[in-house]
Amino acid sequence: PGAGQPAPGPVEIPTGSALVGRVAGGDEAPTLSLAGSDTAFAPIEGGNYELQAKITGGDRLSVSQDGTTLGDWPVKVLPDAPPTVSFTDKPKPTERQALRIDATAGDDYGIATLTATLTLAPGAPAVLDPAPLTIPLSVPGRWPKELKTTSYQDLTPHAWAGQAVDIVLTATDAAGQSTKSAPERVALPEREFHHPVARAIIEQRRTLTLQPDQSETVAETLDMLSQRPDRYYDDKVVFLALRTAARRLFFAQDPKPHVAALRDLLWDTALRIEDGDMSLAERSLRDAQQRLADALERNASDEEIRQLTDELRRAMDRYLQAMAEQMQQKMQRGELAETPIPPDAQIMDQKQFQDMIDKMQQLSESGAKDQARQLLSQMQNMMENMRMGQMSQEQAQAQQRAMNLLKDLQKLTNAQRQLLDQTYRQQQAQQGEEGQSSQQPQDGTPEQNAQTQEALRRALGEMMRELGDMGGDIPMPLGRAERAMKQSGEALAQGDPGGAVPSQTEALDQLQQGLQGLAQQMMENMALQPGMTGPGQPGRRSANQDPLGRELEKPDGQGTSNSEGDTKVPTQFDTERARAILDELRQRLNGRSSSPLERDYIQRLLRQF
Repeated sequence: PGAGQPAPGPVEIPTGSALVGRVAGGDEAPTLSLAGSDTAFAPIEGGNYELQAKITGGDRLSVSQDGTTLGDWPVKVLPDAPPTVSFTDKPKPTERQALRIDATAGDDYGIATLTATLTLAPGAPAVLDPAPLTIPLSVPGRWPKELKTTSYQDLTPHAWAGQAVDIVLTATDAAGQSTKSAPERVALPEREFHHPVARAIIEQRRTLTLQPDQSETVAETLDMLSQRPDRYYDDKVVFLALRTAARRLFFAQDPKPHVAALRDLLWDTALRIEDGDMSLAERSLRDAQQRLADALERNASDEEIRQLTDELRRAMDRYLQAMAEQMQQKMQRGELAETPIPPDAQIMDQKQFQDMIDKMQQLSESGAKDQARQLLSQMQNMMENMRMGQMSQEQAQAQQRAMNLLKDLQKLTNAQRQLLDQTYRQQQAQQGEEGQSSQQPQDGTPEQNAQTQEALRRALGEMMRELGDMGGDIPMPLGRAERAMKQSGEALAQGDPGGAVPSQTEALDQLQQGLQGLAQQMMENMALQPGMTGPGQPGRRSANQDPLGRELEKPDGQGTSNSEGDTKVPTQFDTERARAILDELRQRLNGRSSSPLERDYIQRLLRQF
C-alpha cells in the first residue's frame, strides 16, 4: 500500500476452497508458501507455470520466484460449520395414512443430502427385523443453504406398521460433515380395513409376520376364506391369490423364505377387496409425483418435465376416477358414514387439479423451478389429505334421490327398448316378411302398445319434473325423447307399427343420451374433499350441496355457495343381452331378404352400439 493508506485486511477464504495460480515466464518454477509448507508450480506450455491446491489453513499466502516475492497476501481461512437440521413439526399420519415428515436444514455452504432414519423403539416384537430403515428426503435445487421440506411416505405395507419408531434426521453438507436431529417417536400409520374378508386377510398377514411358526394355521384360514367367493364379490383374482398363498404355505418345508413375498401378495389382495383399483391408482399417483419432484430438483430439461407432467396428469385422472368409483360403490352398499363436511372444508374437482398441473408445467418451462416445486408440494399435501366427502343425512337423502332417479331412467330406457322390439315384430308380421311366427304372445296389439308408449311418455315427464324440482339441468335429449315417444304413440294408436318404429328408435337413442347426460351431471357435482386445505380459496363450498349441484335449503331458507366436484356414476347395461342384440342386428343387416326400410332401421340401431 502507498503512504497514508491503511493495510488491506486479510482475504477471507472458505476452508476447502480450490486455489489456482499461474505465473508467466521466469527461469525457475515459482513456489507457493501457505500454512508453513512450500509447493512448487508445475511448468505448462509457453514457458509458464501453474499450480492447483486446496486451502485448509494458514494466515498468509505468498508466491516467490528466483528469490523474488511476486505476491504476498494475508488470509483468513473460514471454517466450514457443520449443517443444522431439525423437525419443524412432529411426524404424523395423513388422511391417506401416509407418514408426513416436515424438516428444515441449513449449512453455510449448502446441504448435499437429507435423510430420515427409522429405528424400532424398545419393546417391539423380537421377530421383527431391527435393521434401521433410511429414507432419502427431498433436497430442492443444488446445495441450498436453507431448506424446508415436506415428505410423504406410505409405510402401511411395511412390517413395522403400527409399531412405535424413533425417527432421526441427518443432514450432510458438500464437505461430508453430517448432523443428526433429536429423535422423534411416533407410531407408524397402520391402515384400517373395513371389509370383513380384507380384514381377515390382514389379520392372517400379521400372524404370518409376527408368528411365522403358525404358517399352517394361516394356510388353513386362507383356504377357508377362498371357499366363499360370494363374500368378496366373486373376484377370481382374489380367489386365485388366496389359494396360491395357502398352497405355498402348505407345501413349503420352511415357510420363512416365503414370508416376504406372501406378505406382499396378501396386502395387494386385501387392498383389491377393500377398494378395487383405487390403491393401485394411488400408488401410481405417488410415483408420478415423486418422479416429477426428482426431475424438478435436478433441473431436468423442459422435454423431460413435459413428459413427466403428462404422466402426472394421467395418474391424477386415474386416481380421481378410481376414488369416485369407490365412493359410488360404497354409496350403493350404504357404507358411507353420515359425518358432515366441515363448513370451512376445501372442495376440489378434477379441473382444479388439472389447472394446478398445467400451472406447474408453465412455471417450469418459464424457468421458475422453485415455484413449480412449491406448487407440486402443495398438490401433494392436498392429495395426501384427500378423502371422500362424507355426507350428512340431508346430503345422503339427496344423493339417494338422485341415484333412484338415475336407476328409474335406466329402467324406462330398457322398457322403451323392449317396446321397440315388439313394435318391430308387429311391423314384420303386418308386412308378412317373416309371418306371424315372428310375433310373440307378449307383444300385444298396436293399440295395447300405444297405451304402453303413453305410460312410458308420462313416466318420463314425471322424471323430468322431479329433476327440475331437484334443481338439476334437464338434459335436452330427454325432451326430444318425450316428443318422439308422443309421435310413436300416435302411430301405434292408428294401428301403424311401421310408422312407430322410426320414432321409437329416435326415442331410445335420445333416452340413452339423456341417461349419459344425467350421469355426467352427478359426476360433476359429487365432491371430493381435501381435508387440509384452508377456507376462503377458489372451489370452497358448503356441506349443504346435493349431487346434482343444487344448494340444499337451510332451516332459514338460505342456500350455500356452489362448486363442482368430480365422480363417476357408471351406467349399467346388460352386457350379454346387448351382445346378443348386436349379433342379431348384424346378421339381419347382411341378410339378402332385408327390405330397405328394415336395413335403415337396423343401421340406426347399430349406431347405438
